Amino acid sequence: MSRRDRLTISGLVAALIVVTILVALPAGELPAMSTPTPTDAAPTPAPTVYREGVIGAWSSLTPISARTTADREIVSLVFSGLVRLGREGSLLPDLAADWKVEEDGARYTFRIRPDARWQDGEPVTAADVAFTFQTIKSRGYSGPLAGSFDEVTVTPMGADTVIFQLSTPLGGFLYALTQPLLPAHLLEGLEPAEIATSDFASAPVGTGPFRLAAIDDVHVELTRV
Repeated sequence: MSRRDRLTISGLVAALIVVTILVALPAGELPAMSTPTPTDAAPTPAPTVYREGVIGAWSSLTPISARTTADREIVSLVFSGLVRLGREGSLLPDLAADWKVEEDGARYTFRIRPDARWQDGEPVTAADVAFTFQTIKSRGYSGPLAGSFDEVTVTPMGADTVIFQLSTPLGGFLYALTQPLLPAHLLEGLEPAEIATSDFASAPVGTGPFRLAAIDDVHVELTRV
C-alpha cells in the first residue's frame, strides 16, 4: 500500500468518526458554536460621499448670472424657485404654498410657504420675488435671462402674496417660475452687474436643499441643509 493510499484511508476514517459522533448526539443537541464578540463585528461603514465632475469652471453663482455648466449645476442645488419640476414634466410647489390662475390665463397669484426660509434664517417674502424679477427686467441687466420677463408685471401684496400680470396669456408661464429667487435683504440696492461680481456670487445664500460649504478655483463643496 502506497503512502498516498494510507493518507486517503486515514482521512476517510476521521470523517467516519465525526459522523458517528453527530449521529449519536440526542436530537437538537449540537456542539456549541462560538458567539462573536463585539470586536468580531464588521466595522460601521463610512458615510457615503457623492462627487460629481462638471466640465468647465464656475464663474458666478447667482440665479441671474449663472452662465457656465458648473454655475447652473451649483445654482440649481443652492437656490429654488416658486415651483419646481416633477416627474414627466409636472410642476410642483417649491417656495410657493399654492397658486391661482385667473380664467383669462394672464394673471397668476402665488402664496409663499410660511416656513420658507433663506439659509441665513430670514423668511422668504413677496419682496424677494419682486426683487428677483425686477432685477431681470431692469435695463442694466444683460445676463442670460435678459428679455425673458419684459411683458410681466410683478406686484407684491403683503409679505406672503405676489401677483404676476402678463400682457398676453402664455400657456407655459408656470414653467418660467422655476426661476430661482434672489434674497432682497442681502442684495437690494445693487445693480445687476454688481450682483454678478459681488461677494455673494462666490458665497451665495439660497433656499435650496444644499448650502455652499467650501469653494476654490477647482472644487465646490456643498452640504445638505
